[in-house]
Amino acid sequence: MIMKRYFWSLIQKFTEFFGRRKNGASVLMFHNVSDDISLWNDKSIAIKAESFEKLISGLAENEAKFEPVEKLECAVKNNAFIITFDDMFLSAYKNALPVLEKNGIPYCVFISEKYIGEDGYISEKEIKLLSDNPLCTVGFHSVSHKMFRFMSAGQAEKELDCNSLTEITGQKPEYFAFPYGSLYACGYRAAEPAKKKYKYAFSTVSARCTESQMIKKPYYLPRINVNEENYQKFL
Repeated sequence: MIMKRYFWSLIQKFTEFFGRRKNGASVLMFHNVSDDISLWNDKSIAIKAESFEKLISGLAENEAKFEPVEKLECAVKNNAFIITFDDMFLSAYKNALPVLEKNGIPYCVFISEKYIGEDGYISEKEIKLLSDNPLCTVGFHSVSHKMFRFMSAGQAEKELDCNSLTEITGQKPEYFAFPYGSLYACGYRAAEPAKKKYKYAFSTVSARCTESQMIKKPYYLPRINVNEENYQKFL
């Protein structure tokens, strides 16, 4: 098991190294957005609210292009940015979304049914508000937020069914993001069932999204994790 994890980690590093040097869309992934470091259970997926605003303002000042996830093809051709959030922490709702709203920047939120209404995450009421917001696209992030690699085909099918979220928003999501979506935790084979249910599904392989990837594996597209340690690279 350890050797297998190491092998896939090595493959992912090579994939990311070359993938970041290609032209294409930069699909940015955020989680916790808070200046209160005591709330950072995992610093690898956390960024200060101040830093998030610096990043967005800096990109806008440098005339970066932003596209909604629905226009991924345009984003790929124009080397544009797509802003996404996983899990939908309450901190991101309060600190990050107002920054995007102020700048008129579209974004996508990937919501796992496991966290809806839980402490530190947004509620059904807030999800409904987001679903009615023209700048926001609501995507799905699985039922129980588990690794797909160790699931049977039947379990994976159930994890991809977004019945509860659809009841809240009144519309079935077209986009999906895998929890722990690395090559080891998910991988191409485990991700394949998503192509029957979603227009696009995203991994956590940190690289730019290219036209070739959209054609070959639209069910396992790359996204770039952004946190406090690496956000300045994008400026």
